[in-house]
Order: sequence, then C-alpha cells, then structure tokens
Amino acid sequence: MAEVRQGGYTDRVTDMSGAVGLKDPRQIQMIMNAEVKPLNCCGNCQACLYCCSRFDLERSYLYVRENSIESNFAISPCCGMCGIEWDHIAVTYFDRPPYAVCCADGCCENCCAGRQEVRIVDSGCMCCCMKCCSEEWVSVATPKVPFPCCCIPNEVNFLMNSCGLCGPVTGNPCSKTFSFPQPMDAQAYMTAVNSVLTTFDRRGAPPAADGVEGAEPMKRV
Repeated sequence: MAEVRQGGYTDRVTDMSGAVGLKDPRQIQMIMNAEVKPLNCCGNCQACLYCCSRFDLERSYLYVRENSIESNFAISPCCGMCGIEWDHIAVTYFDRPPYAVCCADGCCENCCAGRQEVRIVDSGCMCCCMKCCSEEWVSVATPKVPFPCCCIPNEVNFLMNSCGLCGPVTGNPCSKTFSFPQPMDAQAYMTAVNSVLTTFDRRGAPPAADGVEGAEPMKRV
C-alpha cells in the first residue's frame, strides 16, 4: 500500500496542457472562497416545486482558483421531507468559454464581439419606470452583441424597455452568461476573478510559480 504523504504530492508525469496546469503540481491555489448569496423568493419557490427541495446554503460554495472557478449549487430535502439531495458541482477553466474567445487561436475575438468581461449587472427588471427585484449579480459578457449582430453594443437601451416602462434594466448586457450560486459581495468576487484573468497567460496556462507571492495555497491530498 502506497504511503500517503502529508502536505500534498503528485506522481503525475504526463504534461497538463492549458488552464488545467498548476503553478505547483502538488497543490492548487485558492484566490477566494466567496460567501454565497441566498436565493431570492422566486428562486426558493422554484426549488420547492422541484420535488419539495430547497437550496442548501451551507453545502453550496463558490471558489475562485488560480486557473478556474469551482462552484456547488446544492439542493436538499425541504422540511425533513423525502426530497432530492443533489450536488451540482461545476468547474469552469479560464481558457474555455465563457471566459475565453470562441476560436482556438483567438483570430476573430469571439466573432468581433470582443473579449469577454466579468461584469456586475442588475438582476431586476423595469416596471412603470421602477426597478423590481433588483439585486447585484455577476455575469460574463462581451462588449458587443455576439455574432451575427456583433456591430451593436451589448447594452440595453431605452428602446429595449420602452423608456423604462417594461423590460430589462438599462445598461445591462443584452447577451450574458450567469452561473449559480451567486456571491454575496459581487464587487469583491469580480475583483478576485479579474485579478486572475489579468495575469492569466493567454496561451492557457497560469503563470509560473516562481516569484508568486501573497495568496496562500489550498492543499488537497
């Protein structure tokens, strides 16, 4: 039986290409363990209708890592009933959509729509010139509307919500990508993600370990 070493180790000899490569092959570096935002009323009702289940805040998590984002949208039985227990775990690497361009060589900059940006948007809607169900959510969107309308700014204007009478919030991206769970502090989360993206090697791998200071690594054995 092989000895389990403390502090993390690796026996991998195969090269790890793209964003799956690590600064230190023995451990993965955690940038942020974000506080998860509870679901709003509509979200809780939707979860309850899903076989008498509820959103499990304590089991859900949102990690910003050196090369990716890992999340768990957990569902548990409601009020002790015989419902569904479900972990929806997702890992999104920074060299794949929605964070990377659509072409492998980046030749068309996501079909001329521009590089994806992490943005804070308003999750609400306009009704009679007032915002309803307004919350700060983090999304990923391009500066321009994706193909085939890539000459149009990716932004809701007054024509799209009848001057605020009904429709999406002015200034929000028309085309965007959301993921759940959402962070409690949208600004801090966006800053953490952008801190990785701005230093991320466009060839797909995180920077080398040499000279990296500051954040403490999270070790997984």
